[in-house]
Amino acid sequence: MKIGFLYFLTFTFLVLFFSCPEGSMDSEEAYNLNADLFSYDLPNSLKEISGIAFVNNKQFLCINDEKGILYKYDTEQSKIVSKVDFGKNKDYEDLAIVDKDVFILQSNGNLFKVEDFSELMKKKKAKTQAEKIEIPLGSAYDTEGLCFDKEAQKLYIACKAKAGKGKEYDHFKAIYAYDLEAMQFDSIPMVLLDLEKIRLAKRVGKTQETYDKVMEKMGQNNITFNPSALEIHPITKELYIIASSGNTLLVTDLNGDIKKTYHLDGKIFKQPEGLTFDKDGNMFISNEGRGGKANVKLFMYNGG
Repeated sequence: MKIGFLYFLTFTFLVLFFSCPEGSMDSEEAYNLNADLFSYDLPNSLKEISGIAFVNNKQFLCINDEKGILYKYDTEQSKIVSKVDFGKNKDYEDLAIVDKDVFILQSNGNLFKVEDFSELMKKKKAKTQAEKIEIPLGSAYDTEGLCFDKEAQKLYIACKAKAGKGKEYDHFKAIYAYDLEAMQFDSIPMVLLDLEKIRLAKRVGKTQETYDKVMEKMGQNNITFNPSALEIHPITKELYIIASSGNTLLVTDLNGDIKKTYHLDGKIFKQPEGLTFDKDGNMFISNEGRGGKANVKLFMYNGG
Protein backbone atom coordinates (compact mmCIF):
# COMPACT_ATOMS: atom_id res chain seq x y z
CA MET A 1 0.00 0.00 0.00
CA LYS A 2 1.40 3.43 -0.86
CA ILE A 3 2.21 5.40 2.23
CA GLY A 4 0.43 8.55 1.00
CA PHE A 5 -2.81 6.60 0.71
CA LEU A 6 -1.97 4.85 3.98
CA TYR A 7 -1.74 8.21 5.74
CA PHE A 8 -5.10 9.25 4.29
CA LEU A 9 -6.80 6.10 5.54
CA THR A 10 -5.18 6.38 8.94
CA PHE A 11 -6.08 10.02 9.51
CA THR A 12 -9.65 9.35 8.39
CA PHE A 13 -9.89 6.50 10.87
CA LEU A 14 -8.47 8.57 13.71
CA VAL A 15 -10.76 11.52 13.05
CA LEU A 16 -13.79 9.23 13.19
CA PHE A 17 -12.50 7.35 16.21
CA PHE A 18 -11.64 10.32 18.37
CA SER A 19 -14.78 12.27 17.47
CA CYS A 20 -16.86 9.36 18.75
CA PRO A 21 -17.85 9.67 22.44
CA GLU A 22 -17.47 5.91 22.86
CA GLY A 23 -13.78 6.12 21.88
CA SER A 24 -11.73 4.36 24.57
CA MET A 25 -8.49 6.26 24.15
CA ASP A 26 -7.66 9.05 26.58
CA SER A 27 -7.66 12.36 24.67
CA GLU A 28 -4.51 13.37 26.55
CA GLU A 29 -2.54 10.41 25.22
CA ALA A 30 -0.08 11.36 22.51
CA TYR A 31 -0.07 7.77 21.20
CA ASN A 32 -2.23 4.70 21.50
CA LEU A 33 0.38 1.96 21.58
CA ASN A 34 -2.32 -0.70 21.72
CA ALA A 35 -3.61 0.35 18.31
CA ASP A 36 -1.39 -1.81 16.13
CA LEU A 37 -2.75 -0.33 12.90
CA PHE A 38 0.10 -0.53 10.41
CA SER A 39 3.19 -2.67 10.27
CA TYR A 40 5.88 -3.00 7.60
CA ASP A 41 7.47 -6.46 7.44
CA LEU A 42 11.20 -6.38 6.75
CA PRO A 43 13.36 -8.80 4.74
CA ASN A 44 15.66 -11.36 6.37
CA SER A 45 18.70 -9.14 5.89
CA LEU A 46 17.14 -6.82 8.50
CA LYS A 47 16.03 -9.56 10.92
CA GLU A 48 18.50 -8.11 13.46
CA ILE A 49 17.46 -4.49 12.82
CA SER A 50 18.90 -2.30 15.54
CA GLY A 51 18.09 1.25 14.45
CA ILE A 52 16.01 3.29 12.02
CA ALA A 53 15.94 6.89 10.81
CA PHE A 54 13.12 8.59 8.88
CA VAL A 55 14.13 9.83 5.41
CA ASN A 56 10.80 10.71 3.80
CA ASN A 57 7.18 9.53 3.67
CA LYS A 58 8.12 6.25 2.10
CA GLN A 59 11.70 5.48 3.08
CA PHE A 60 13.80 4.68 6.15
CA LEU A 61 17.47 4.19 6.75
CA CYS A 62 18.12 1.02 8.71
CA ILE A 63 21.10 -0.62 10.36
CA ASN A 64 21.66 -4.30 11.14
CA ASP A 65 23.61 -4.83 14.36
CA GLU A 66 25.85 -7.45 12.76
CA LYS A 67 26.97 -5.81 9.51
CA GLY A 68 28.65 -2.57 8.43
CA ILE A 69 25.91 -1.81 5.93
CA LEU A 70 23.39 1.02 5.67
CA TYR A 71 20.06 -0.06 4.16
CA LYS A 72 17.39 2.16 2.61
CA TYR A 73 13.98 0.51 2.85
CA ASP A 74 11.09 1.66 0.66
CA THR A 75 7.59 1.13 2.12
CA GLU A 76 5.80 1.48 -1.22
CA GLN A 77 7.91 -1.26 -2.80
CA SER A 78 8.24 -3.25 0.45
CA LYS A 79 11.90 -3.87 -0.15
CA ILE A 80 15.44 -2.59 0.29
CA VAL A 81 16.15 -0.26 -2.63
CA SER A 82 19.79 0.57 -1.89
CA LYS A 83 22.59 -0.23 0.51
CA VAL A 84 25.99 1.18 1.36
CA ASP A 85 28.86 -0.89 2.69
CA PHE A 86 30.66 1.49 5.05
CA GLY A 87 33.05 -0.72 7.02
CA LYS A 88 33.85 -3.88 8.93
CA ASN A 89 31.18 -5.99 10.59
CA LYS A 90 30.75 -4.85 14.19
CA ASP A 91 28.02 -4.51 16.79
CA TYR A 92 26.18 -1.45 15.43
CA GLU A 93 23.21 -0.31 17.49
CA ASP A 94 21.66 2.90 16.15
CA LEU A 95 21.99 5.71 13.62
CA ALA A 96 21.13 9.39 13.23
CA ILE A 97 20.84 11.58 10.14
CA VAL A 98 22.62 14.93 10.42
CA ASP A 99 21.94 17.01 7.30
CA LYS A 100 23.60 15.09 4.44
CA ASP A 101 25.54 12.72 6.70
CA VAL A 102 24.74 9.67 8.81
CA PHE A 103 26.28 8.82 12.17
CA ILE A 104 26.26 5.20 13.28
CA LEU A 105 26.74 4.08 16.89
CA GLN A 106 28.76 1.04 17.93
CA SER A 107 28.00 -0.72 21.22
CA ASN A 108 31.33 0.43 22.68
CA GLY A 109 30.40 4.09 22.13
CA ASN A 110 32.40 4.75 18.98
CA LEU A 111 30.75 6.67 16.16
CA PHE A 112 31.10 6.16 12.42
CA LYS A 113 30.33 9.01 10.03
CA VAL A 114 29.13 8.32 6.48
CA GLU A 115 29.21 11.51 4.43
CA ASP A 116 26.60 12.48 1.83
CA PHE A 117 24.53 9.29 2.16
CA SER A 118 21.85 10.53 -0.32
CA GLU A 119 24.39 10.68 -3.12
CA LEU A 120 25.76 7.25 -2.25
CA MET A 121 22.30 5.74 -2.15
CA LYS A 122 21.39 6.79 -5.66
CA LYS A 123 22.94 3.46 -6.60
CA LYS A 124 21.53 0.08 -5.55
CA LYS A 125 24.91 -0.82 -4.09
CA ALA A 126 27.76 1.43 -3.04
CA LYS A 127 30.85 1.25 -0.91
CA THR A 128 32.59 3.89 1.15
CA GLN A 129 34.90 4.22 4.12
CA ALA A 130 33.23 5.68 7.20
CA GLU A 131 35.16 8.07 9.41
CA LYS A 132 35.67 6.58 12.87
CA ILE A 133 35.20 8.84 15.90
CA GLU A 134 36.49 7.24 19.09
CA ILE A 135 34.40 7.85 22.21
CA PRO A 136 35.98 7.06 25.62
CA LEU A 137 33.19 4.91 27.04
CA GLY A 138 33.89 1.28 26.21
CA SER A 139 31.79 -1.86 25.93
CA ALA A 140 30.88 -1.84 29.66
CA TYR A 141 28.51 1.05 28.94
CA ASP A 142 26.77 -0.88 26.11
CA THR A 143 25.72 2.16 24.09
CA GLU A 144 22.52 1.42 22.15
CA GLY A 145 20.67 4.67 21.47
CA LEU A 146 21.65 7.60 19.25
CA CYS A 147 19.77 10.74 18.23
CA PHE A 148 20.48 14.22 16.87
CA ASP A 149 19.47 17.44 18.59
CA LYS A 150 19.37 19.96 15.74
CA GLU A 151 18.97 23.01 17.99
CA ALA A 152 21.95 22.11 20.18
CA GLN A 153 23.95 20.57 17.31
CA LYS A 154 24.70 17.56 19.47
CA LEU A 155 24.40 13.80 19.26
CA TYR A 156 22.95 12.07 22.31
CA ILE A 157 24.15 8.59 23.25
CA ALA A 158 22.09 6.37 25.56
CA CYS A 159 23.81 3.67 27.61
CA LYS A 160 22.02 0.39 28.16
CA ALA A 161 24.34 -0.83 30.93
CA LYS A 162 26.85 1.15 32.98
CA ALA A 163 26.07 4.84 33.56
CA GLY A 164 29.42 6.06 34.87
CA LYS A 165 32.44 5.34 37.02
CA GLY A 166 31.69 4.84 40.71
CA LYS A 167 28.93 3.36 42.85
CA GLU A 168 27.01 6.66 42.80
CA TYR A 169 25.92 5.74 39.25
CA ASP A 170 24.56 2.30 40.17
CA HIS A 171 20.90 3.36 40.29
CA PHE A 172 20.93 5.41 37.10
CA LYS A 173 21.00 5.11 33.34
CA ALA A 174 22.97 7.74 31.45
CA ILE A 175 22.73 9.78 28.26
CA TYR A 176 25.96 11.40 27.04
CA ALA A 177 26.43 14.17 24.48
CA TYR A 178 28.82 14.63 21.57
CA ASP A 179 29.14 18.24 20.38
CA LEU A 180 29.23 18.30 16.56
CA GLU A 181 30.44 21.89 16.33
CA ALA A 182 33.35 21.39 18.71
CA MET A 183 33.75 17.72 17.65
CA GLN A 184 34.09 16.90 21.33
CA PHE A 185 32.64 14.31 23.71
CA ASP A 186 31.43 15.45 27.12
CA SER A 187 32.54 12.91 29.75
CA ILE A 188 29.89 14.18 32.19
CA PRO A 189 26.44 12.67 31.49
CA MET A 190 23.99 15.12 29.96
CA VAL A 191 21.12 13.25 31.63
CA LEU A 192 20.96 10.76 34.47
CA LEU A 193 17.75 8.73 34.55
CA ASP A 194 16.87 7.72 38.11
CA LEU A 195 15.67 4.11 38.09
CA GLU A 196 13.63 4.54 41.25
CA LYS A 197 11.78 7.51 39.74
CA ILE A 198 11.12 5.45 36.62
CA ARG A 199 9.73 2.64 38.78
CA LEU A 200 7.38 5.04 40.56
CA ALA A 201 6.32 6.68 37.29
CA LYS A 202 5.44 3.29 35.80
CA ARG A 203 3.11 2.63 38.73
CA VAL A 204 0.97 5.69 38.01
CA GLY A 205 -2.28 5.68 36.04
CA LYS A 206 -2.95 3.23 33.25
CA THR A 207 0.40 1.45 33.47
CA GLN A 208 0.11 0.58 37.17
CA GLU A 209 -1.88 -2.64 36.80
CA THR A 210 0.36 -3.92 34.00
CA TYR A 211 3.51 -2.96 35.88
CA ASP A 212 2.39 -4.64 39.09
CA LYS A 213 1.77 -7.89 37.22
CA VAL A 214 5.26 -7.72 35.70
CA MET A 215 6.80 -7.03 39.10
CA GLU A 216 4.91 -9.95 40.61
CA LYS A 217 6.66 -12.25 38.16
CA MET A 218 10.09 -10.62 38.28
CA GLY A 219 10.27 -9.63 41.96
CA GLN A 220 9.21 -6.38 43.59
CA ASN A 221 12.77 -5.09 43.82
CA ASN A 222 13.48 -5.56 40.14
CA ILE A 223 13.83 -2.20 38.39
CA THR A 224 14.47 -2.97 34.74
CA PHE A 225 15.03 -0.12 32.33
CA ASN A 226 17.78 -0.63 29.77
CA PRO A 227 17.56 1.97 26.97
CA SER A 228 17.81 0.63 23.45
CA ALA A 229 16.80 3.71 21.41
CA LEU A 230 16.02 7.38 21.84
CA GLU A 231 14.73 10.27 19.72
CA ILE A 232 13.64 13.87 20.14
CA HIS A 233 9.98 14.49 19.34
CA PRO A 234 9.81 16.97 16.42
CA ILE A 235 6.92 18.95 17.96
CA THR A 236 7.16 18.74 21.75
CA LYS A 237 11.01 18.52 21.80
CA GLU A 238 10.75 15.86 24.49
CA LEU A 239 13.01 12.82 24.65
CA TYR A 240 11.39 9.49 23.85
CA ILE A 241 13.44 6.56 25.16
CA ILE A 242 12.67 2.91 24.47
CA ALA A 243 13.79 0.11 26.77
CA SER A 244 13.25 -3.27 25.16
CA SER A 245 14.45 -4.83 28.40
CA GLY A 246 11.85 -3.33 30.70
CA ASN A 247 9.06 -3.05 28.11
CA THR A 248 8.89 0.71 28.51
CA LEU A 249 8.67 3.87 26.45
CA LEU A 250 9.81 6.73 28.66
CA VAL A 251 9.10 10.39 27.86
CA THR A 252 11.26 13.06 29.53
CA ASP A 253 12.35 16.62 28.97
CA LEU A 254 15.94 17.32 27.95
CA ASN A 255 16.93 17.45 31.62
CA GLY A 256 15.68 13.92 32.18
CA ASP A 257 12.58 14.88 34.17
CA ILE A 258 9.92 12.23 33.56
CA LYS A 259 6.76 13.34 31.76
CA LYS A 260 5.14 9.99 30.96
CA THR A 261 5.66 6.26 30.65
CA TYR A 262 4.06 3.77 28.27
CA HIS A 263 4.05 0.01 28.71
CA LEU A 264 5.11 -1.88 25.58
CA ASP A 265 2.97 -4.97 25.15
CA GLY A 266 5.17 -7.92 24.24
CA LYS A 267 2.48 -9.21 21.87
CA ILE A 268 2.87 -6.06 19.76
CA PHE A 269 6.53 -5.25 20.39
CA LYS A 270 8.57 -8.44 20.07
CA GLN A 271 11.89 -6.67 20.59
CA PRO A 272 11.76 -2.89 20.07
CA GLU A 273 15.21 -1.63 19.14
CA GLY A 274 14.68 1.42 16.92
CA LEU A 275 12.67 4.63 17.11
CA THR A 276 12.06 7.56 14.77
CA PHE A 277 9.44 10.23 13.95
CA ASP A 278 8.24 11.96 10.83
CA LYS A 279 7.87 15.76 10.83
CA ASP A 280 4.23 15.50 11.96
CA GLY A 281 5.12 13.53 15.08
CA ASN A 282 3.95 10.14 13.86
CA MET A 283 6.11 7.50 15.53
CA PHE A 284 7.80 4.47 14.00
CA ILE A 285 9.22 1.67 16.16
CA SER A 286 11.30 -1.16 14.73
CA ASN A 287 11.35 -4.67 16.18
CA GLU A 288 13.88 -7.45 15.69
CA GLY A 289 12.59 -10.73 14.25
CA ARG A 290 12.81 -13.10 17.24
CA GLY A 291 11.45 -16.19 15.51
CA GLY A 292 9.60 -14.29 12.80
CA LYS A 293 9.96 -11.27 10.56
CA ALA A 294 11.38 -8.02 11.81
CA ASN A 295 9.04 -5.07 11.33
CA VAL A 296 8.49 -1.34 11.65
CA LYS A 297 5.23 -0.29 13.32
CA LEU A 298 3.49 3.06 12.81
CA PHE A 299 1.67 4.93 15.60
CA MET A 300 -0.15 8.14 14.72
CA TYR A 301 0.40 11.29 16.79
CA ASN A 302 -2.68 12.42 18.66
CA GLY A 303 -1.25 15.78 19.72
CA GLY A 304 -1.56 14.95 23.40
